[in-house]
Amino acid sequence: MNNARFLIVFLVVISSACVITPQITTADIFKTTMDFESTWIPLQITSQNEDYSELNKVQRFSNDKFSQKNINHLNEFIPQYIGANVLEFSTFIGGTSESSFFNAATDSNGNVYIIGETFATDFPVLNAFQNTSKGGYDSVIMKFNSTGSLLFSTYFGGLGTDWGRDVTVDSKDNVYITGLTSSTDFPTTSGAIQKTYGGGAYDAFLSKFNSTGNLLYSTYLGGNKDEESYKIVTDSQDNLYFSGTTSSLDFPTLHALQSSYNGGPIDNVLTKFNSSGSLIFSTYLGGDGRDTSGGLAIDQNDNIVLGGSTDSTNYPILKAYQKSKNGQTDVVLTKFNSTGSLLFSTYFGASTFDNGNDVAVDSKNNIYVTGSTDSLSFPTINAYQTSYGGGVFDAFLSKFNSSGSPLFSTFLGGINQDVTTGVAVDSRDNAYIIGGTYSSNFPTLNAYNRTYGGTGDVFLSKFNSTGSFLFSSYFGGTSEDLPGGVTVSRKDNIYIAGATYSPNFPIQKAYQATKPSSNTVRTSFFAQLDLTAPTKIKTLNATAVSGSQINLHWSPATDDQGVKGYNIFRDGAYIGSIPSTSFADIELKELSSHSYTVSAFDKIGHIGKQSATVTVSTLDVTAPTRVNALNILFVSDTQRELNWNPATDNMAVTTYNIYRDGILLNTTVKTSYLDSGLKGGTTYTYTVAAVDAAGNIGVQSKPVTITTQTPVPTQTPQPSTSKTQTPTSTIKGGTPFPFLPLLFGLMLIVVWRRKNIKVIKFK
Repeated sequence: MNNARFLIVFLVVISSACVITPQITTADIFKTTMDFESTWIPLQITSQNEDYSELNKVQRFSNDKFSQKNINHLNEFIPQYIGANVLEFSTFIGGTSESSFFNAATDSNGNVYIIGETFATDFPVLNAFQNTSKGGYDSVIMKFNSTGSLLFSTYFGGLGTDWGRDVTVDSKDNVYITGLTSSTDFPTTSGAIQKTYGGGAYDAFLSKFNSTGNLLYSTYLGGNKDEESYKIVTDSQDNLYFSGTTSSLDFPTLHALQSSYNGGPIDNVLTKFNSSGSLIFSTYLGGDGRDTSGGLAIDQNDNIVLGGSTDSTNYPILKAYQKSKNGQTDVVLTKFNSTGSLLFSTYFGASTFDNGNDVAVDSKNNIYVTGSTDSLSFPTINAYQTSYGGGVFDAFLSKFNSSGSPLFSTFLGGINQDVTTGVAVDSRDNAYIIGGTYSSNFPTLNAYNRTYGGTGDVFLSKFNSTGSFLFSSYFGGTSEDLPGGVTVSRKDNIYIAGATYSPNFPIQKAYQATKPSSNTVRTSFFAQLDLTAPTKIKTLNATAVSGSQINLHWSPATDDQGVKGYNIFRDGAYIGSIPSTSFADIELKELSSHSYTVSAFDKIGHIGKQSATVTVSTLDVTAPTRVNALNILFVSDTQRELNWNPATDNMAVTTYNIYRDGILLNTTVKTSYLDSGLKGGTTYTYTVAAVDAAGNIGVQSKPVTITTQTPVPTQTPQPSTSKTQTPTSTIKGGTPFPFLPLLFGLMLIVVWRRKNIKVIKFK
C-alpha cells in the first residue's frame, strides 16, 4: 500500500510539471532588490541576447531560492549596476570640419529631423536637395527613421553664412526650418513674402520641405539691420509661428500688437504664417532695453506662449504674476491667443541675471520655462533644489498654470556653471531639460553616467508634473560637449542633439561610429533615448490549482518601445521574469499563503510600477488518515450499527463516507451510523472513509463483512368449517391430521385386548 501511495504522489507531481507553463528565458531574468516604483531600473543589461528561442527553457522557482544548477546557469545574465542603459542609438554626424546640431523634431511615423550647420565640405549627404556646400557655413537638414537609418541629408544655403536653428513638423509631415543667413543668394521660392536679402549682418529665413526633402517654400524674413532666428512651431491648423529678435526699424509687421520698434539694442518679434506661407500677423514685442526670445510653444487651444528675457523696465505686461523687473535681466513669459491678442505677460526673476531660454506646454496647457540664473533669491516654489548651487549660473525649471501663476520652480546646478538650452514635455506631462554643465557635482539620479567628463558635459534631466526629480545624467566624453535641443516623439522617445569635441562621446548603434574630425574640431551628435517605463499592470489574477502550484494571469502593459517582459514578485521578493502575461509558480508548500505583484519592463530595462498585490493560498490536498477499528453491532435482523475511531486531518475532518458493498451509502458527521432495512440471510461488506473541508477523501477502512440470520418458520392456524372442531396437527407437507380421534381409538383397543388376554404360564 505504501508503494501504491508513493506511485500516486509521483504521478501527481509529474502531471503538475507537465502543465503548459510560460517559458522563461535566462536572457530575460533580471534580479534586483531595488525599489523600481519611480519609473525605471538603473542598470545596464550585460547580455543583449533578444532571441528567446535560443534559451527556450522553463525555469522553476522554489520558495526560497533557485536550484544551484539554475543559479550557475543564470550568472552571466544577472545585470551589473553600472548605470541605466537609456540609449536607443547615439551617433557622431559630421565631416572633417566643424558642425553642430541645434534641435530636432519628429513626425507621425516616428521619423526624426535634425537641424544644424556645418563648415565641412564632406558632410554626409543622401537624397539631397543640395549636394554640396556653397561656401562658409551651410545649414544642414537630416532625416532618420526611428531605428537610426538615414533617409535624407542635405546642405541648404548660399555663398554666405547660413545657420540652421530650429525645426518643426506639421500634421501632414511637412518639415519647416528656420535660421539666419548672410547669403544674398539664399534659396527662395516663387511664393516667398520676401525674396531678397533685407540688409544688416543677418536675415532670418523660413523654409518648408515635404517629407522626402523636396523644397516647397522658402523666404527671407528681415529688415535693413540684424535679425536672429530662434524658434518655429505649428498649430492644429498647420499655421506656422516664428520667434526671433531684430534691430531693424522696418521689420515686416501686420495686425501687430506692437507695430514699431520700442528701442534698445534688440526687440523680440513674433510672426504667424498660414500653411502656404502667407503672413497672418507679425509684431514687435519689447521695451526700451534688450529683449531676447528664448522659446515658443503652442497649447491645446492654439494659444501662443513666448518665453525669453529682458532688461527693459517697460516690457509689455498684462495680468502679471510679477509686474516689474527685479534684477539686471528677468525672465519674461508672454501668452497670446491665435489671433495675436495678448492674454497675459509677466516678469519672473530676482536680483541679478535671469534668462529664459526655452518654453513648453503640457496636455493641460501648463507652461514650463527653463533657463539660467545667478540670482541667489531666484523664486523657488515646491522646489527640488531650493538654493543656488554655485558658480557663474545655475539652471532652473519653473512651471506655470495656463493663467501664468507659478506651480513649482527649482534651481538645478552644482558648484560651477550650469545652463539649459531646451525643454520638452512627453505625453505623461513629464518635463525634460537639456543643458550644459561644468559642475563635477551636478545633481544626478538614476543616471546613465554619474561622472563628470572634466571639460564640460551635456546633461539631461527629467521631472514629473509635480516637480519630482526622476532622472538626471551627464552625457559626454573627456573633451567638451555642447548642448543643443531636446524633443519628444509621440511615442515618448527622447531625442537630444548638440556638438562634441570628445572622441569617446557615448555611441551606440551609430550611423557614424567614430569622430570624423580631429579632437580640436567639434562634431555634431544625435541620440535617441528611452526614459519612459512601461505602464502599470491594471489587472492581476492569482489562482491556486493544487497544493504546490499557483497560476498568475495579468493584463498586458504598454510601452513606447514595446514591453519586453514582466518581473514577478512573490511575498515582496523577485522570483523571475517572463515574456508572456501568465506564469505558473510551482513547488510551493501546501496551504501556504503568498502575495504577488508583477511589473513590466522594456528592452532598455526600464521597469514600470508594480501591480496591485494579490494574495492567494495553495490548496489543501492532504486527505484525512485512514479510519480504523470499524465495528458492526447487532441491533436486529434488519439493522446493524457501525462505529469507528475518529480519523485525523491537517485541518479538520468534516464528515465520514459510509460504503456498503463498495457503493457510497451515506455520510455522517458522527463516528457511528445505523444501517436499516437489511435482508435476512444476506451478506454485507462495509467500509468507512473520512472527508475534510477541502473535499479530500481518506483511504477507506479495512472492510468488515456480516451476514444476516435466516428467519425461523412459524405455524399458521386454519379456519374451521363447523362449530366443533377436531384438533388437528400438521404433517410435513402441510396436510391436517385427525390426531384426537385416532388416540381415542387406540385406547379402546388396548382396553379390549387386556380383557381378553389369557395368562400363559411356562414350566
